[in-house]
Amino acid sequence: MNLVEGRASSLFENLKQFMHHSSYKEKEFLKPVEPTYCDKLRVTLEFLARSQPPTRVEVIERLGNGNKALDSVPTAIYSFLYATKYDMLPEMSTPIKSPVLRCIFHAISLGGETDTVASMAGAIAGAYWVIPKFPMKSSGFVKVGRRR
Repeated sequence: MNLVEGRASSLFENLKQFMHHSSYKEKEFLKPVEPTYCDKLRVTLEFLARSQPPTRVEVIERLGNGNKALDSVPTAIYSFLYATKYDMLPEMSTPIKSPVLRCIFHAISLGGETDTVASMAGAIAGAYWVIPKFPMKSSGFVKVGRRR
């Protein structure tokens, strides 16, 4: 197990412990009608426990890809964690060596509010892997367009 895998494994374990030790009062107080962050983080852990990653459609349906925080933050976290576990995107035949770029590309591949989800996922990955700035050679992949 390399350093990154070890750190990611530790992160997964901490997240599992946090989810497992939610207090009874919190669970009673929060009886939501729609999924909560905790629900979506549980889905993230479920996805990561699988031997094969979920399809993009399943990620979008269960985590979201919209502009509401509940539909973007868990997806950004999942994209980051995906990049720690897998070195390829399903639709690409070549592995992406940079885990930060892999994280960003994964977030973009989910469609929807890609600027929202990918910027959060990229920020998490950049902080985790201590990337001081976006690699300029990669900026050719980014197409700037006007929003309607």
